[in-house]
Amino acid sequence: MSKIILDFDGVLFDSAYEAFSVCQNMLNLNSIKGLRNDVSYTEFRLYRPKVKNADDFIPLYFNEECVIETKEFLKLFFLSRENLMISENYASNYYPKFEFLRQILPMMQKNSNLFFILSTRDTKSINIVLESNGIFMKDNIIGQDSIRKHGNKINALKAYGISNCDLYIDDMRHYVDELNEISDISLMADWGYGLKDPDSVSFHTAVEITRYVYSRGV
Repeated sequence: MSKIILDFDGVLFDSAYEAFSVCQNMLNLNSIKGLRNDVSYTEFRLYRPKVKNADDFIPLYFNEECVIETKEFLKLFFLSRENLMISENYASNYYPKFEFLRQILPMMQKNSNLFFILSTRDTKSINIVLESNGIFMKDNIIGQDSIRKHGNKINALKAYGISNCDLYIDDMRHYVDELNEISDISLMADWGYGLKDPDSVSFHTAVEITRYVYSRGV
């Protein structure tokens, strides 16, 4: 059976505005000395390629001597996300689909068992967004907690019982290179947040390869 492993943010969904909204709500609801409250969405989006985990947003918002610890920042960040997740039409308002997902959506809806999500995002928000798009694969999501527990994406996959996969797609070069070790095909998406390089592929190419790998597994 084919295993197609996909990143979430920057490959399937454009979640930049959601993360920006989470940060803004966090700042509006909490008085945090040393964090900027004037970051524009344009500035936020330009900074987005530097982000691997939520605590990577701290340097963007850092203004003066920051008194908040990383643990406390993360606590407030995810509390803000929890509040946002209960808002009406959370998925449709904050997660526009990339064209790549639009093209492969029928495959994911029909045979979700062939697909896995590997992401540094929390699994709860991933599952909410996927299910709102008719993709039910809760047991195939390897998220933030697992990756942090096991140290990196490869170890998280191995702990899940996956030692190799047919296809992996990410929009960050360092993750693509990391997963080369266990993936038959690793693709760097040119439509996400990461900086394009000569080996980046278009969504057209990624769709065709995904369809080919998918056809071998059904």
